[in-house]
Amino acid sequence: MTVFKPKADYSAIASTYDEARRLPPGTIEQWVDLIRDRGKLAPDSICLDLGCGTGRFAIPLAEIPGITVVSADLTEEMLRQAVSKPGAEKVYWVRCSAERPAFRHDVFQCVFMSLLLHHVDDMDRVLAECFRSLRPGGLCLVRTTAHEDLDTMAIYRFFPKARAIDRNRLPDISVIEDSMRRAGFRSVRHEVVVQTPWTSIRDYLEKIRKKSISALTLLTDEEFAEGLHALETHIASVEDEASRAEMIRDQLTLVIAEKPT
Repeated sequence: MTVFKPKADYSAIASTYDEARRLPPGTIEQWVDLIRDRGKLAPDSICLDLGCGTGRFAIPLAEIPGITVVSADLTEEMLRQAVSKPGAEKVYWVRCSAERPAFRHDVFQCVFMSLLLHHVDDMDRVLAECFRSLRPGGLCLVRTTAHEDLDTMAIYRFFPKARAIDRNRLPDISVIEDSMRRAGFRSVRHEVVVQTPWTSIRDYLEKIRKKSISALTLLTDEEFAEGLHALETHIASVEDEASRAEMIRDQLTLVIAEKPT
């Protein structure tokens, strides 16, 4: 069993989750295109968004003609936010644990997870369940933050305790890939994805104030206030657009594995 702690309380932050973590339309489109391509989604494919949260990927995925999207999350409050959104009626919503999902064998063409594995107690079991529920030739996609990705995120320079939390709880890419192989997956690989999660430096600062990264919710009030002051002071001193653009760009890692036919 692999345990990564501490964990954020998503039931407590569900009501502000979308406001704090909304991605620009172009970034959502970037990830939806990646999921469709790397997951080999074709008409009549069924895709599972596991740990779907408020459905920020599930709902646009369901707009792809011919694709059926099933979305699962354990947190009732997150699902309540999801089903209230426009387009939610096109998605099948399920409340269940990633470690004990309620799905049959050989159902999905693609299982997609975004920033989920550091919140579960047993990563091996989650990935084994993904393997079981995928049909032969199906793909498992894990959107995650590699340890190397942390260095591309300006926020951690101002919140070093948050960086330490994430460095400790985020599984290394090699650990995820080894777990996938133990589950039976083949053709295990990963790729770096450069993204722009914020529309502007102002948007960036406002979302940090709302604790858009879950590690920020695990800081003390004093730690958060100190980091926020340092960040605000730095942003006020940055005048050139190139430096501002660099602050609102970072990278994540997509781990890809295939169930043998």
